[in-house]
Amino acid sequence: MSTTPAPTAFGDPDAGASVAGLVDYLDGATGVARVLAGKRARARLLTPVPGLRILDVGCGTGDSLRLIADRVAPGGSAVGVDVSSALLDVGRDRARSEGWSAEWVHADAAALPFDDSEFDGCLIERVLQHVEAPEAVLTETLRVTRPGGIVVVAEPDWSSLLLDGGPIAVRDAVAAAAGRGIRHRQVGRSLRRLLVGAGFVNVDVDAEVHVSDDLSLVRHLALVDQAVADLEQSGELEGDVLQEWANALEADARAGRFTGALTLFVARGRVPTP
Repeated sequence: MSTTPAPTAFGDPDAGASVAGLVDYLDGATGVARVLAGKRARARLLTPVPGLRILDVGCGTGDSLRLIADRVAPGGSAVGVDVSSALLDVGRDRARSEGWSAEWVHADAAALPFDDSEFDGCLIERVLQHVEAPEAVLTETLRVTRPGGIVVVAEPDWSSLLLDGGPIAVRDAVAAAAGRGIRHRQVGRSLRRLLVGAGFVNVDVDAEVHVSDDLSLVRHLALVDQAVADLEQSGELEGDVLQEWANALEADARAGRFTGALTLFVARGRVPTP
């Protein structure tokens, strides 16, 4: 099995990571119908009417930002901020070639260069898992969102990864190893606590369970390849055992028996009004 540089590399994306690999990962995720449907739903939630000013924290190449930009027009503005100048450059180029507009800002999510109450709403999607201090990012997001404004946060819980196929002991070991390199691999389950702790009110939490029978997609997007490589390198499982499991998984996939699933938690909160 091959490895991928993402998403563990998103913690510091410009520090030696393959930008092409990160972009490939983001494009692969957005190419999944259910992932795109979730992004569209969050854009609708944040922008019920045109004319609003919405911030996408950790916008990457702008997949969600484009959906927001379409909805704030006319009269509104979509602003994307990211710590990666390389990903922002890709996003700017795509927006230019595709004919849509947004503001692109290079900054740390824990130190946003915006005024208090500058935005009507904010999106944070698959970002808190990578940052040093999720609480600091949420505190900054609260600061820059107007009273009564809405913030939507979507984060996976990597320990929720389920794989069906091959020997149970190997399967469970691979699932447990998924996302080990991610700073906060279980942050999804903690969103309610984190948002309430940051000062948001009316916090609701829902979950999207992403289920797939596409083994190649799950191997890539759910970090299965990386987990296998980590287990082999650490000596926790021998290479021949892992290869036997991989072969069984491939056979299950060819026979239409494979299932993989990962849970994404989605939280919504409001900035309190005086």
